[in-house]
Amino acid sequence: MYTFMAIVGSILIPIFPFILRRRRRRAQKELHDQIEKAKADILKDGVVAGPKGPYVPHVPWGVGTEVPPPHDTRPPKAKAYHGGPWP
Repeated sequence: MYTFMAIVGSILIPIFPFILRRRRRRAQKELHDQIEKAKADILKDGVVAGPKGPYVPHVPWGVGTEVPPPHDTRPPKAKAYHGGPWP
């Protein structure tokens, strides 16, 4: 029994990576075909519309983002600092 399992295992171990590679390539091909179909649907009328609404830039916030830069060394007020020598 163990000999049979060893023989079958020694035959399947070199073949298993090829099976996985074939499945991976098939999935990649299907995804590529879906992407190409979606691009064709989007571009069929020749008009490409951008995202809706005005552009709103990201405003950074948090410690050290005040303008002009802070000149003191105490922690920001009400920002997760509890206790210490600062008032």
